[in-house]
Amino acid sequence: MQRYALLLLCFWAISSQLPTEAAIASADNKAEFTTLCKIARLGSKVPTLEHAPTAIGQDYDELMQLNMTLSPETWRKIFWDPQTAGKTLQSMPKDKGYDKSWEGKWSKWAEAEQAKKDNQALKTKLTQMGFNKLTPYQKSFTKTTINKLAKDVETLKATIDEKTEAAKTPTPEEAAKALNDAIFGDGSGATVTFAPNKAFSTNPTGNRESRCTGNVANNNAHSVSAVLLCICAGEAGEDPAGVCTGGTAYGNKWNNGGGLSGAGAWTDVFASCPHTPEAKLTATHLRSLISEILSQVKFIDDAGYIGAFVAGDCKGSNTQGVCVKYSDHSPTTPKDLKTLQWIRKLDNLANQLEAREQAAATITAAVAAITKLNEEAFNTASDATHLTEQTAVTVAHTTSNQKTSAEEQNKCAKFNSNDTDCTTNGCDYDKTKKECKPKPGTETPATGKQSGGTGATTTNCATHNDKTKCEAENTTSQTPVCGWRKGKDGETEPEKEMCRNGSFLVNNK
Repeated sequence: MQRYALLLLCFWAISSQLPTEAAIASADNKAEFTTLCKIARLGSKVPTLEHAPTAIGQDYDELMQLNMTLSPETWRKIFWDPQTAGKTLQSMPKDKGYDKSWEGKWSKWAEAEQAKKDNQALKTKLTQMGFNKLTPYQKSFTKTTINKLAKDVETLKATIDEKTEAAKTPTPEEAAKALNDAIFGDGSGATVTFAPNKAFSTNPTGNRESRCTGNVANNNAHSVSAVLLCICAGEAGEDPAGVCTGGTAYGNKWNNGGGLSGAGAWTDVFASCPHTPEAKLTATHLRSLISEILSQVKFIDDAGYIGAFVAGDCKGSNTQGVCVKYSDHSPTTPKDLKTLQWIRKLDNLANQLEAREQAAATITAAVAAITKLNEEAFNTASDATHLTEQTAVTVAHTTSNQKTSAEEQNKCAKFNSNDTDCTTNGCDYDKTKKECKPKPGTETPATGKQSGGTGATTTNCATHNDKTKCEAENTTSQTPVCGWRKGKDGETEPEKEMCRNGSFLVNNK
């Protein structure tokens, strides 16, 4: 009995070292099948892509017209064609000596001047926003601010113009062709049909393993549809039923002896692919699919495989392999799988989509910025009205100071004959003149017409009707206060020579 037990133990030990017979089972390739189906479902249809605003709307045009409206009439006149009534010059005259930097902007300025002429909506908006109620000085404030905003908008418009073509490339039709090239090996149109001689680099009329085996760079299964057929299509006599779906065997077989012909086998495989919801095609989505399928390539012995492999070749047998073999992709010398032909085509498309999406995002942001600047420009009229309110506050503050100083004078004057009472009440006593005066710093400040912050005093140049007296206000040690000149933007009677404030500067452009 002991001898019998010992023999059984030896038999068990020996048999445990023998190779176990294995076979490819149902759903062994389901993970790879599911990923490849997601890509295959993108084929033979025009995808929806990320798009930029097709127009920048009225905000840009409106702000440019506003800027032109507030410009001096002499400036606006240079844009009108003297030979054709009601028409502006679309290019800058070469014989007028205008600043050369205007040339690139001239057409936009002329277009704005032309458009504002009959833009009743703009005129209504100007009235609603209070531009018609502004004083010349307030208009000069709004003009300076709006001019800067207009320059900012021109920069944004230039960015939009620069990115417009990039935001259109590739077109949805071009993207469809690129997808079809990767999926079917046929990029001739936005919609194509499966053909074995295009899906494989060599028409699959020979044995199956020769069509599903090769190096990474030039594998015969050079499209998504070819890889799907290699890992899923049934094989007459040795069919691993449901290797991709977990269900029943496909009706159309590869037939290793006679090769793959027609679209029957592909129709069966593709029909079993899960349906995916329609979604916008983006670079991120495409790259996620590429990463997903590349993660499913595995090393077995000294080669790389997509799909199930037991031994022998990728001939569709449940005892050998239902797979694609990459002969030169080994653990010791791995290849860059992005050089696979169909992967490379998908990756190139992802790069193009990324550039398109970045351009679209830049345009979208620029359009939003223009809208914000337009709103800011039209609000300058409201901002300008506060200049009058600030002046009133300043005058009230000055009047209050003057009243306080007068009280100081009267308080001290009561003690003109009493040195002791004078100093006791915080005043200074002049013994020579026998006068009690406020201490330095409390006396009445000099007054004058103020322009700017509190405490700043300037001369009212407009009171002088004589050039000599006007210029006499200036001294060699000071910045000119007054000047006998014509008016600048925002000043009254700009064509008339008169005594004006010398520091008033406004940019007309």
